[in-house]
Amino acid sequence: MFPLGQNIRFQKCQWHQDQNQVYYNSDTRVSYCDTCIASDKVNVNELIVSTKYCQEAYDNWKKLLNQSQYLSSEHEQKEKEYGIPWRSAFKVEIRSALSHLKHRLFGRPDIDENEDVFNSLVNLVYNSKQDAESFFLNTQSDMLQTLQESYDLMHNQIIYLKKILKEPEVKKFAEIKQSIFNE
Repeated sequence: MFPLGQNIRFQKCQWHQDQNQVYYNSDTRVSYCDTCIASDKVNVNELIVSTKYCQEAYDNWKKLLNQSQYLSSEHEQKEKEYGIPWRSAFKVEIRSALSHLKHRLFGRPDIDENEDVFNSLVNLVYNSKQDAESFFLNTQSDMLQTLQESYDLMHNQIIYLKKILKEPEVKKFAEIKQSIFNE
């Protein structure tokens, strides 16, 4: 479960420095210990154990990285099957997706003409997954929550690309895009 030689550390409650069981409310982005729950009368139905929240978030990042890495090989198969017009349309879409991600994440949408868009996409996901891993290992549920918007952006773009990889008709790309992004 954890990289060899690393132990998970528990997040401390910010008020009581309790390291036992810490719970997290993803709506309010606040962590609570047993003492907080007893004294503040916090609704336990709104809480999740921090370690569980961190594990689920980190698992999502690992899955997203795996999906991004698979896009390139899936694309190679589909371009042979669907032909040159499809390949050209897909190239426009993946460059647009990468540009959109770079703009939303870094404020700069520029993509080098010779840039390998598949590797760039994998690198974006990989770097964020590394941040998620660090927060996971330290049970920093509040910090993992800060990566959620980036995760959602990347996840939606990768889901879109995966769906159009399965669609031989270029005319349906816009319909698929609208169903995912509600544009």
